[in-house]
Amino acid sequence: MAIHLYCRAHVIDNAHLPRVQPPTMSANFSAKYLLIGALGGLTALVGSGCNLNKIAADQTASLLTEAAPALDGFWDYEIAGLGTPGAIMQLEAMLAVTPDNEDLALSLAKAYVGYGIGWVENDYELAYAKGEFDKSDRLRHRARLLYLRARNLALRTMRNRDAGIDDALKAGGDTLTSYLKKHYTDKDDVGPLFWAGMGWGAAINMGLDQPDLLADMGTAKALVERAAELDDMYFNGGAYVFLGGFEAAMPKALGGDPEKGARIFEKGLERTKRRNHMLHVNYARIYAVNTQNRDLYVKLLNEVIESGDLGNDVRLGNKIARIRAGRYLTQVNDLF
Repeated sequence: MAIHLYCRAHVIDNAHLPRVQPPTMSANFSAKYLLIGALGGLTALVGSGCNLNKIAADQTASLLTEAAPALDGFWDYEIAGLGTPGAIMQLEAMLAVTPDNEDLALSLAKAYVGYGIGWVENDYELAYAKGEFDKSDRLRHRARLLYLRARNLALRTMRNRDAGIDDALKAGGDTLTSYLKKHYTDKDDVGPLFWAGMGWGAAINMGLDQPDLLADMGTAKALVERAAELDDMYFNGGAYVFLGGFEAAMPKALGGDPEKGARIFEKGLERTKRRNHMLHVNYARIYAVNTQNRDLYVKLLNEVIESGDLGNDVRLGNKIARIRAGRYLTQVNDLF
């Protein structure tokens, strides 16, 4: 799920691309936020005592973590899109009561990234395709803000654990890579690393006109790379979506390597047993377009369209991928 730095392919080759921008990132979007409204109501039942509210919020966060695997398989794209904004507001309210609760912070970061990629970016693409450029700019800006909020939530979790992370992030480069390898060493570190990098990368993808964000590409990549080293199958192999897209989208002069990106995508397909269809979509829309490999493009997208239901853990994310794949197949003659 993602983006990866999911930089849009037009950065590399404007000659072959239509006005529509790729969704680029992605991932299996959790539906666990859909039922939070009922759970969040617990805070209203415990009276006005701050401690009781905090206990209720902490218990809800624990319940959300346990419920996530089942709710990831939600089957209706439209209901998920309508329910997620309200769920985000409930999560924000609970986080205000218990601001250091890591489960809530990371669930909220995941909700922001998922909603941004699954719905806001989709609307952005559709508006751009229709020539509604004022609307598409507003949607792009909105998505960027959602992603930055996700990044900041995950970074706050990291800061609560590690007083030295800000200096390491500021140093960047090899210093940051070495720091992460030394101080982030177990699977409990994967969530904060992954969502900080994913949010950062997705914000960059929606803010390519902002030099201050572009300068952070390497930082976002380093965070996701370290998460993948600790657990490459976190979020159904979402790191492969991010890292494959980063390498395939960026020219070598800017630190990318399209062929390396292809190898990352292929490894991701192997590791996930081809079940995470956002890998297929980004592999096609970024690598295949940039290298003008029409056959690969069509093959990957048709596989997404023709595959059946592959299970709860990837159901909603694969529905997102199928919507994109169908649209991208109609663009094949414009892209090649």
